[in-house]
Amino acid sequence: MKNNRIFNVFIQITLALALLTQISRVTAATEDSPPQTQPIVAFIGSTDIHHQQKNYNSYLSGKNEFYESVAWKGDVLNSKIVVLTKDKRVHNLTITASDFVNGQQDKISSNNVKVTWLKDIQANLGRGQLNSAPSEAFPDVLYTTQPINADAKKVNAAWINVQIPRDAKPGTYTGTLSVKASEMTAPINFTYTYEVLDLTLPDVREADTQIELWQHPFVSARYYGISRLNDVNNSNWFNEEHRTYLNAMMKEYAAIGGRGVVATIVEEAWNHQSYDNDPSMVKWTKKKDGTFTYNYDLFDKWIQLNIDAGVLDPETGYGQIKSYSIVPWENQITYFDEASGQTKKEKLTPGSDAWKKQWTSVLSHFIEHVDQKGWLGITYISMDERPISQLQPAVSLIQSIESNSGKKFKISSAMNFEAISDYDFLDKIDDISIDLVHLKNNDAVRKLAEHRQEKGLLTTVYTATGDAPNSNTISMPVESDWVLWYSMSQHLSGFMRWSYDGWTQNPLDNVNYKYWEAGDPLFIYPGDRWTDTYFRSSPRFERLKEGIRDINKAKYLMTLSADNKARVQTLVDSLQRPPQGGNGWGAAVLPTDAARALVIGETCRMKDGINTVAKEYLNSRTQN
Repeated sequence: MKNNRIFNVFIQITLALALLTQISRVTAATEDSPPQTQPIVAFIGSTDIHHQQKNYNSYLSGKNEFYESVAWKGDVLNSKIVVLTKDKRVHNLTITASDFVNGQQDKISSNNVKVTWLKDIQANLGRGQLNSAPSEAFPDVLYTTQPINADAKKVNAAWINVQIPRDAKPGTYTGTLSVKASEMTAPINFTYTYEVLDLTLPDVREADTQIELWQHPFVSARYYGISRLNDVNNSNWFNEEHRTYLNAMMKEYAAIGGRGVVATIVEEAWNHQSYDNDPSMVKWTKKKDGTFTYNYDLFDKWIQLNIDAGVLDPETGYGQIKSYSIVPWENQITYFDEASGQTKKEKLTPGSDAWKKQWTSVLSHFIEHVDQKGWLGITYISMDERPISQLQPAVSLIQSIESNSGKKFKISSAMNFEAISDYDFLDKIDDISIDLVHLKNNDAVRKLAEHRQEKGLLTTVYTATGDAPNSNTISMPVESDWVLWYSMSQHLSGFMRWSYDGWTQNPLDNVNYKYWEAGDPLFIYPGDRWTDTYFRSSPRFERLKEGIRDINKAKYLMTLSADNKARVQTLVDSLQRPPQGGNGWGAAVLPTDAARALVIGETCRMKDGINTVAKEYLNSRTQN
C-alpha cells in the first residue's frame, strides 16, 4: 500500500472502477521478456479482493510488478501474485524470493517469505438456498507451498506472507520475487519494497484486544477419520492423533490473540445447526434415586489442551472458558437415565421450577469441579442469541450459585437485539457481544463500551449470517480487516465470530451448507491426514489477522503520547460504514461497487493514517 493516499470521493470512484475490472491499483511496464513471448501473464494482485476464474479475460492486462508497504518489527505483510496461463498447460510453476536488503546492508532472509498457492472451492451465493442460488469458484484456500502444474487459460494466485523478524533493523528493504515454470524462457520478476519502522508489534497476550472464534473440536475427529459422523460418545475423542490436529489449530488461534474457548455442557447447544453434532463435553446421568451425576472427562481434556496450546492461562486469569449453555436453542437437555437404561431428552422452560431445579443441580456440581481444577476464575456460563425473557432468569440463577470457597461464575452472552440502553441488566453480564447489524448509533455504542470498560466488563462486536461487511467465502477478504477497525471505532474490546473450524462434509471442494452462507462456519480449512499440514488458512483469515495486528498497533501508539492518542482516536472514529444490502438469493452483501470501494478505501485510509502517526512519532522522538 502506498502512503499518504487521499481517499476522497474521486479516489473512491476510481477504486470502484478498479474493482469492476479486477486490476491492480499500481501499474508499471514489464521490463523482463515481453509478455507475449511467455506462456503466462503475471502481476501483483490486491489482497482486498478475490481473483476468480470467471474474470480471466479482465486480468490479462494486469502489469503491476511493484509492491510497497510499511511494517513494524514482528509484523507480517500480505501480498498476492496472480499468474494467468495462456494457451498451454504449464508445469512446475513456482515463486521464489531473494533476500531483502536495506541501505545499510542489513538483511531480512528469504526464509521469512512463505508462498502458498490458492485453491478454488465451490461456494453458493445465497443463504441456505442450495437448489436455487448459483455456486461459483472462489480461491479461498491457502492450499500448497509446493510447485503446481496449471492448465491452459487458468487463473492461479499465490498468497505471499513476509514475516518481519522482531530483531530486524529499521530501514527500507528491497528484494525480488520471481515467477518461474518449466516452459518459461526467463523468470518474471517483481520488486518488493517495504519500510520497517523502529517499533515492535505488541505481543498478542499484552494487547488489549479480545478475539473469540468459536471452535468445534469434534469436527476434526470426523474429518480425519478418528470418529464417525454425528457420534455422541466416542472413546477416540481427544486421543493422541486428535490432539495433534487440535493442538496445531489452537496454537494458531493463540498466536492471533484468540482468548475465548467454547466448551459444550449440554448436547446440541445450538440445536444442530452444523454439519456435525456438537456433543456435550459434560455427560449427564440421572441415577435411579432421581439425582444427577456429571462426568467431566471430555471437558477436562479440551480445556487442558487449550492451556497447553497457550489460549488459556488460569493462573494469570488469561482467556475465557465459555460454557454453552444454560439456555440452549430449543431449551432441550439430554441425559442417560439409569432406571430405563435409555438416553432421554426434555424441554425445560427458562425460569420454570423444573428448569431452576435442574440447572441448580448442574451449576452447583460444575462450579465445584472448575474451582477444584483452578479454572473458576476464567469460567463463564454462556448464552447465544436468546431473548431477554430467557436471559433474565438465566442471569439471576447463575448469580445465585456460589462455590464452597465463596466464588461465582462469570457470565457471557452474544446478543442479536438492541438493548444497549439497559445498563442495569447488562452490567450483570461480564462479557457481551452485539451483532453488527444492531450497532446503529455510534454515540450510544461508544457510551456503552466506555461505561463497561470502566467497570472492567468486556464488550465486542460479532458478525453472523445477515451481516455485511462479513467474513464469508463470498465476502471480499478486506471485509474481515474492516470489521476489526470498526470494533475499535466503536470503542469496543474486540471481535467475536461463529466459527473457526466448522467444516462441511468436503470443505476443500465445496463449502455450501443448507442453513447459512457458504463459509460462514469456518475461517480455516482441513490439512492432510498423516502429514504436518494440520490445517490450511484462507485469505479472509489472513486479512482478519492483519486487522488484529493493525488495531493492536493503533492501540499501542495511543499509549506512547497524548498527541498520538488524540490523533489515532480522531482517525479511527472517522471510519465510514458502508450500506448493507442483499444479493437476491438471501445473502447479505455489500450491495454496490461504491460500497465495496468504500470498505477498501476506508481500510487503506486507516492503515495509512496509523503509519503516518507512527512515522511522525518516531521523527519527534529522534529530534528530542
